[in-house]
Amino acid sequence: MACRAHRASVWADHTIKGGPLVGFGIGAGVCYVGSNWADDTNTFRPPGVTLADAAIYYERGNYRFSVNAQNLFDKFYVSSCSGFDFCYYGLRRAVIGTLRYKLLFALRRAIVSALTCKYWRRLEKAAATGSRPGTAAGAIRPSAFGDALTLRRYFGVG
Repeated sequence: MACRAHRASVWADHTIKGGPLVGFGIGAGVCYVGSNWADDTNTFRPPGVTLADAAIYYERGNYRFSVNAQNLFDKFYVSSCSGFDFCYYGLRRAVIGTLRYKLLFALRRAIVSALTCKYWRRLEKAAATGSRPGTAAGAIRPSAFGDALTLRRYFGVG
């Protein structure tokens, strides 16, 4: 079984950023896979194929619902061969719906929120006791991030 010598693909995607349809998006792409020799003696060569894919989705907060279609035009093709009589057909059209939750983004936001609250509590405590932050008696020491606003910007929250 040989690798294809020529392969190219392109994908375009657009998400609506404003207006009544904010969060909706569409995407489409085309993939070309060239032909290759199917046997060691180079006597059989199945043709290359061009396939189209498409997607439509809606994003809101940490959720994304999408419907993706692969091999949109249901093209019948040979995906690979390991000899003249051992060829495998490519996947037919597949339409797949998914619902995704961005857990890492939500977790990052929760961590930054907790760190920011802790920072401001220490600052309020320092103000209540009359000590200055950053001094030996103060409640706050400078961190690698600087202040809470810098911390929030670093993690992309707020």
